[in-house]
Amino acid sequence: IASQLFNVKMLALNTDFTTLKAYTGDVNLFLIATPNYLSGDSDAQKQAKCDAASSLTALQTVSFANQSVKDLSLNYSSAYRDVAFKITYNDNGTTKHVCSRDNFSIRPSTYTLVPSSTPLVGGRNYSLTINSVSGANIVPGYNQSITNTSDTIATMDLSLPSGCTLAPSSTPLASFTFANGS
Repeated sequence: IASQLFNVKMLALNTDFTTLKAYTGDVNLFLIATPNYLSGDSDAQKQAKCDAASSLTALQTVSFANQSVKDLSLNYSSAYRDVAFKITYNDNGTTKHVCSRDNFSIRPSTYTLVPSSTPLVGGRNYSLTINSVSGANIVPGYNQSITNTSDTIATMDLSLPSGCTLAPSSTPLASFTFANGS
């Protein structure tokens, strides 16, 4: 969730990418848009895509002192749909990059719906402004299309005041797109 801490373990791995090794030195951690890895890509092609990936955030330097694991608490103020980590480190004088392969999303904490006019009266059409929000702020950099397909169904629940005789319902919203949080 944007603007909330989450925990990550950073591991120093041997060249087999399985066993841990003790590492001393600084590494730089970046958040990147997940590279477009294709199933037919060779390891060299995947590495080239990782090397070329540009950062979405400022670098965070992590210092290892003969350690194989570092526990990190991270906080990113923007929401992103499909991201990964990129780590840059020095290997005997050569700068190397490694990118995580388990991509993830950082979502807004909530959404706000603001009608074009109030009070809302039954039987009339209204436009809604929908914003992705973290705290009281619109989340910058969040781009997402909601098209009411099976993986992105958006509904609006009608909250009725007590004593109202209408049946409660959920109404599908028309397709919409967030661009930079709005």
